[in-house]
Amino acid sequence: MARLTAEDRRALLVEAALTVMARDGVAAATTRSICAEAAMPQSAFHYAFRSKAELLQRITEISVGTITADLDRRALDGKDLRDTLVAAMDLIHESIVVDAPRQMVVYELTLLDMRAPDDPGSLGRWQYSLYTQRAASLLASVAEHADVRWTVDLHALARLVATAVDGTALAWLADRDSDASRASLHVLADALVALAEPMS
Repeated sequence: MARLTAEDRRALLVEAALTVMARDGVAAATTRSICAEAAMPQSAFHYAFRSKAELLQRITEISVGTITADLDRRALDGKDLRDTLVAAMDLIHESIVVDAPRQMVVYELTLLDMRAPDDPGSLGRWQYSLYTQRAASLLASVAEHADVRWTVDLHALARLVATAVDGTALAWLADRDSDASRASLHVLADALVALAEPMS
């Protein structure tokens, strides 16, 4: 069997951690159980990650990437601003539904992080900063595609979008009402249209 690269080992451990957390809960994801799931000796963990916190950050990053994968490319097929925003919201909702067990893991990690004895909330601060950056990137791409500019501060608008989507995802995980979730995201799209003006 070919020797694993450091990056391959990291990827396998992340996948194993997500599997353990989705199946058994975050509390069950010890380095021992993660390495057992990945069929690696426990010592392999410390060669791949400096700490468990680094692993958790990587898991959050992957979760955000899963939700927003190909978002710019697929959503920007829309004909006008509203059509593009609605397409983006539908893609986000689809990703949440498809990846529900992993989304639950991220919420569980966020809540546990708030009670962490050392630097409580550090993972959450990083997580929402990443959400906001990704939302800002999407809003900038959408504005360029539709030839509009936002009439409010982009960072503030991006944070609004990020937290609105995050809240909608949590509500869907609680009630599994896809019609209600999509409807609320479409209302968010309409609100965004009202905050844009033509470049010309």
